[in-house]
Amino acid sequence: MVRSPIKFLSFEATVAELIDHSTKSWKRDPVQEIFEEEKALVILQTPISSLNSKDKLIWHGTKNGSFSVKSAYHMEKATKMEGRGQASTSKSFKEVWKKIWQLHIPPIDKMFIWRACQESLPTQLNLFKTKIVKVPLCPICSREEESILHTLWNCEVVKDVWGQCSMRLQKSTCSQLPMVLFFENMIKVLNDSEMQEFVMVARQLWLRRNSFIFKNKFLPPNCLLRETSLRLQLLKEEEDKIQTQKKGQQTKNSAEKWQSPPAN
Repeated sequence: MVRSPIKFLSFEATVAELIDHSTKSWKRDPVQEIFEEEKALVILQTPISSLNSKDKLIWHGTKNGSFSVKSAYHMEKATKMEGRGQASTSKSFKEVWKKIWQLHIPPIDKMFIWRACQESLPTQLNLFKTKIVKVPLCPICSREEESILHTLWNCEVVKDVWGQCSMRLQKSTCSQLPMVLFFENMIKVLNDSEMQEFVMVARQLWLRRNSFIFKNKFLPPNCLLRETSLRLQLLKEEEDKIQTQKKGQQTKNSAEKWQSPPAN
């Protein structure tokens, strides 16, 4: 809780009064005048949503964001499964690996999503479990523990990105499942091109997260998606080129096939 002395805002003031809604950025001067230097720095580094949506409580276990006992039961079951490591020995786990290596994406993206499904990315929660850091909270939103699924899907700041992606990516549900089970669910509902987009956007989100932590830079959603779109376009051009070369080689082989000479 922030306990800095209030200098000129009323006790009924809300956070909205510290935001410039035309530029979707913090009003730097008032923030620095009201709060202590350390707290002001934390506030100014907090990203602001570009969607202009109102704050609301959301339960991540259901599609509509409303709590239900059934969804809580499934979340608890998934948590216990993760703790026992059952996901890594299931048949579905093998299907996930098979799908990852079949994706037409660069090897670096395959390796990234493979590590994500292995829960081996150095998130704050993973570092906390190994006693490297003192708190497991997300360094961007500071609201929830930074699991891999939170970093790539559930964090409020990444929802701004997914909200501008393909329609079925926008409508995919939020969940508290282990990453490998979440990825398995995505495989069931997305086609190959959407899976390409999902993995490549996810990696860009991870790179943006690292840039924010180590360089204090935060790439806006439109810039991140522009970079991803460019990479997807280059990938498609490369695939088209390979297919054209294959067809040309097949035509050449067919033309060079030996034929018996005509009878006299």
